[in-house]
Amino acid sequence: MLKLLLCPLALLLAATLTASPLPQVLLDGQPCLAGRLMLQLNHPVQSETGSCDDTELDQLLARLGATQIRRHFIRYSGDRDYDRYQLSSFLLVDFQPDADLAALRDLIAKQSSVKHVSADWIAHLNLAPDDTMFPQQWALDNHSQAVTPSGALVGTIGIDIGAPLSWDWVGGESVGLVAILDTGVDPTHGELQDRLLPGFNFIINQPGASDDHGHGTRVAGIIAARGNNALGVAGICWNTQVLPIKVFNALGQGLASAMANGLNFARVSEADVANYSGGLPYVYEPAVTQIEMGRQSGMLTVAAAGNMDTEGIEFPASLETCVAVGACSPCGERASATSCDGESGWGSNWGTGLDLLAPGVRLASTNIASYTTSFNGTSAACAHVSGVALLLASTFPELEPADIHQILQQSALDLGDPGYDRETGWGLLRLDRAISMATPTQMNRVFVTRLPSGLLQLEWAAVPGAQGYNVYRLEEDNSRTLIDVAMDHTSILGAPELRRGKGRYVVTSRLPVPPERRITR
Repeated sequence: MLKLLLCPLALLLAATLTASPLPQVLLDGQPCLAGRLMLQLNHPVQSETGSCDDTELDQLLARLGATQIRRHFIRYSGDRDYDRYQLSSFLLVDFQPDADLAALRDLIAKQSSVKHVSADWIAHLNLAPDDTMFPQQWALDNHSQAVTPSGALVGTIGIDIGAPLSWDWVGGESVGLVAILDTGVDPTHGELQDRLLPGFNFIINQPGASDDHGHGTRVAGIIAARGNNALGVAGICWNTQVLPIKVFNALGQGLASAMANGLNFARVSEADVANYSGGLPYVYEPAVTQIEMGRQSGMLTVAAAGNMDTEGIEFPASLETCVAVGACSPCGERASATSCDGESGWGSNWGTGLDLLAPGVRLASTNIASYTTSFNGTSAACAHVSGVALLLASTFPELEPADIHQILQQSALDLGDPGYDRETGWGLLRLDRAISMATPTQMNRVFVTRLPSGLLQLEWAAVPGAQGYNVYRLEEDNSRTLIDVAMDHTSILGAPELRRGKGRYVVTSRLPVPPERRITR
């Protein structure tokens, strides 16, 4: 993980942001942090703090009573994209808590150097209340064992993510890195502790991301609880590393700025997948930039659609560059007040832009110092998709985030009306189908020739329509190591491979990903 370069970040409200309700006001009818605006300028800012590098704007902010101006994003060592995307152009400006943010926003937006002005919106976790316990993970293998609040057993065989058969092939042995932007993760839980990286708390801008709520630990368990260890529950990825990033406090409240900074931290930490189980009422431009930067550099962001049982996908799931996840009942319906699970107090949001559904009702997972079997919400569904995306990223390193996003859509088990529909998206998440779609065709015969120069030449039959070939060396334990990406049906290997290869090679074709089926948002 990249080393943090310390920048002067204010610990404004540090004592209250972790355990007390966030001081908030309404702007455009939606809650936001009192006394703070986010500015995106049309130019990069050289000053680390205290200035916009624009005399006219600095003077205006001083007249308006600004108490602090600072960069939104921390600059991390080795982050080559910081300047390319002009992250220094995003600023956080604090005023007195009783300031009229609507009036301030309108005045500041008129300045020629200002591209965008926004509040620091209050984020909320997409969870539903826990209920009675039931120690069965129907989401992984459904045998109609889910229990309703009234005690009835419900479910439809096959309405699950198809994990057991997939584990026969990949074994849950993901070695990737998932960033969990949530309430933190319990650092002492036996199912997770040996794979937790040092995290960060962006609520108070301090190192550490211990969970004081429970939600983040439940999300982490679905993704990464140790499997096949005769203890507790099994996650989707048994050996993956987990980067806990705290962007919600003990009450489940978060900030838009914390989420955007968490995404920045996940990206420079080289996470394969960023999981965000929250929602915002409006688009927040710094987060849009970070999700796009992450996608370009190899990180896929997965987010929850929302738990209001209404039409409309919450931000950031509403972005085209983010995987939008809704919750499915054990019977294959969109989780709602009337679905078979009996959870009448909430429902999964729906609408154009929803990618797919995943199990999100009465689920077993880890909890702070314990376990739960009644984890509900699109947060839980989101975690399942992140786990599958992580397995794909680590098993098939040649896949880009856009490829994985498309495979998740196209491998989903169709639900509801045939094809895409606004209630269920492309259908139910299926790990087995995603693995099958991602697995390239294997060349059965690879001819190896030693050239006069001493090099090795590998040759195989060409596959019509292939966009290239991946050349793997088979190790002694039959695992594969990618050693070349060839555009035609030959590969020349040098001296290092002569020493290591022992003549055992596998070549697979890289077939084109099917055309995009996503409805444009």
